[in-house]
Amino acid sequence: MHLPYILFILLNLLLLKPTLAFYDTEIDRRLDDLFSDSKTKNLIIDYFDKMGSYRDWKQVTSIKLDGTIIYQNKPYTLKVYKKFPDKIKIVIQEFKQSYPKITQIKNGLKDYCFIELPDKKIEEITPIFDLKEDMHIMPKLMHLLSQENEHLLLLEDPNSSRDVLEIKLLHSQTNNNYNFYINRNSKNISQYTIINNSNKINVFLEGTISDGRLEYPKKIKVETKAMEAKLLFEKLSVNVGLTPSLFALPKSTL
Repeated sequence: MHLPYILFILLNLLLLKPTLAFYDTEIDRRLDDLFSDSKTKNLIIDYFDKMGSYRDWKQVTSIKLDGTIIYQNKPYTLKVYKKFPDKIKIVIQEFKQSYPKITQIKNGLKDYCFIELPDKKIEEITPIFDLKEDMHIMPKLMHLLSQENEHLLLLEDPNSSRDVLEIKLLHSQTNNNYNFYINRNSKNISQYTIINNSNKINVFLEGTISDGRLEYPKKIKVETKAMEAKLLFEKLSVNVGLTPSLFALPKSTL
């Protein structure tokens, strides 16, 4: 075989998606623990690749999301900060107004919520949102299958003949049930539900935003018995410098 032809083959192998070799090892083993059907596993890997691949998301230690939230039929500007492994901060305020500004933080097991008033006073209030299911950096299914894999049980084999694949998982530690719906044609997750005891959270997803190769849901609607919120993200920034003090309660809080 001529040397130029050998070099051509090697070059094409190097230019293949960098995730291929990775999926032959770590993520394949994790998915094999749950799914015996190769079609299901391949669809999940296709979804991972559509969102930027697990290998790329694994390099992300923090993200910032900018957008809008509609809560109680009123729109607010929204900023979300997440830092691996267990920190999240959200800030909402009325359009074209600096105050009042509401901030909620979950730092590990600690929950803070406070309101900043026009007189610069900061008053601690009861947390508005339940953030424990939102602390993940990666998209939700990718996070569960990679970071929580050892605690997951498959409740029933997915139906491989349907256009929309439903994946039903049980988290053995939290006792949460997760149902994900993946469209076979678009490789998108359009909806997932979280059920814990008598609480049920419905999450509807539409579109994506990106930072480089990485994709994140653009439109998110969250429904529970107690509340409904619609989120529209306009910008995703990854690996931003988030210091620990960003997730602390201000010392001047009343």
